[in-house]
Amino acid sequence: NNHPLYVVGVSQEINFPTVYAAQYRANRAGVSVSQAAYELERQRLGKNITQAYYHVVYLQNKQQQYRFISDIYRKFSRSADAQYKQGEIAYLEKLNATAKQQQVDIQQKQIDSDLQIAYRQLNLLLQLQEDIRVPFQELKPVLLARDIHDNAGLKLADEQLRYESALLDVERNLWLPGINVEVFNGTNRFANAKSYWGWQVGISVPLFFGEQKARVASQKHSVMMAGYSRQQYEVRYNSTYEQLRNELEKYRQNIDYYQTSGKQISDELIKFATSSYEIGEIDFFRYIQSLENA
Repeated sequence: NNHPLYVVGVSQEINFPTVYAAQYRANRAGVSVSQAAYELERQRLGKNITQAYYHVVYLQNKQQQYRFISDIYRKFSRSADAQYKQGEIAYLEKLNATAKQQQVDIQQKQIDSDLQIAYRQLNLLLQLQEDIRVPFQELKPVLLARDIHDNAGLKLADEQLRYESALLDVERNLWLPGINVEVFNGTNRFANAKSYWGWQVGISVPLFFGEQKARVASQKHSVMMAGYSRQQYEVRYNSTYEQLRNELEKYRQNIDYYQTSGKQISDELIKFATSSYEIGEIDFFRYIQSLENA
């Protein structure tokens, strides 16, 4: 109708399709990182609870041993009092016996306090409505398990490396040109006006690549650092494992000695030292030395 048209349209610029696929993989990798971090925290909490539990068991066993020792020194102190009153020993020996008995009593009270603190720590970690009490049990050696493939920290490092690599893939795909899609309609308000629909598709290419080049280089560095962190974690894990294994073997040898001959020797030392002291075969200082050796 020989009149100008009023054109109205919409346009949309989208990334190259491979960008969205790369972003999807990166998002999935990010979810895996979060899940691995959660599992790591769960294992850490489990480890802390286990350590707190065994610390309670350890202190219970130590408390029992000191009750036994305290009972021996208490009897010894009463015997020393009686011997002093009868003039069989000097006042200095009586004082030493009393001091030893009080020293052991103080150590026993310290263990009682340590046990209460250990209970509070255990209940704090468990966060139950009611405090728990651990039944007494003999302290047994704990086996040191090793399964590096099931290690939550290493799995988190692996997932973090995959995530950084996925982000690098996204940045590389952003090198590809974008796609422009436009749909428009032209018409006017004059007589015999018609609507003219049209569309066009094009690609957009940046004139300068410096920014994207820097982003890719930065992400490459992030991938490298994630790989280095993963490698260092595995090295630390193996080193810590070997250290703990050596310490465990050291303590296992002491435990084996105690179970095979040490306990028997200790019981005999206490038994014969006590009987020898009561009949006057050994003096106070040799008796104390025998108890300490036991």
